[in-house]
Amino acid sequence: DAAGNISSASSALSVTTLSVSLTYCTSKGSNATYEWIDYVAYGGMTNTTASNGGYADFTSKVATVTRGASTTISYSCGFKSSTYKEYWYIWIDWNQNGTFDSSELMSSISSTSSSTLTSTFTVPSDALLGTTRMRVTMKYNSAPTACETFSYGEVEDYSVTIQDSKSSGEVLAVNESLPNSIKMNLYPNPASSYTTVAIDVQNADNFEITVFDIQGHSVIYEKNIFVSGYFEKQIDISKLTKGIYFIRVLGSDTKETRKLIIQ
Repeated sequence: DAAGNISSASSALSVTTLSVSLTYCTSKGSNATYEWIDYVAYGGMTNTTASNGGYADFTSKVATVTRGASTTISYSCGFKSSTYKEYWYIWIDWNQNGTFDSSELMSSISSTSSSTLTSTFTVPSDALLGTTRMRVTMKYNSAPTACETFSYGEVEDYSVTIQDSKSSGEVLAVNESLPNSIKMNLYPNPASSYTTVAIDVQNADNFEITVFDIQGHSVIYEKNIFVSGYFEKQIDISKLTKGIYFIRVLGSDTKETRKLIIQ
């Protein structure tokens, strides 16, 4: 083909995934003078702050969790003087549709304590891989919704990266392969919004394609891809942060891994 020069013996199947930019509803507290969110920790991410005026965008801070895993989020309230009854509601957009569905409400408690509180829940086994939004809302004296402006309290948004359980923490070598290797190429590489995996196999097989971050965490995973001959698969990487990644193609007795640079 024009980009990979792998083979022209068989027809190509190209699958395109469109990049979608999600816009989430707004939510905030009008007054965060007397109570505010002062600590959130989840999935290896921690954040300690003073009052942020009712809302803060901390989506640059990323928690990492695994499909099907039991996880615990910690959080606490800062009070100016007296303590008040605060309602803590936490949503995570597991299906990455840009809304906080009722099934995505992971915590709903109330407390008058300034001590660190915790909530434990399980990451859905069918949560979409990649990075999504988490909303932490603390509202004075009544239960909040995901999208509202209320009198007293604060809202903070974070990012959560969901990885696949079967590939978590796996160490990869660049250009590693099994003896029965396949011909594999990536283009464009470096890339920013998408890259195409082009492979050529001698024996028909079902393959899986996994994108790993530099720490070995699976961030994109697709399985049961039947390939016979030459095949192309376009991968949407628009939601991944800039850096070095690895793309692995794995069959029943074949494996190839290539380095991908996202810029």
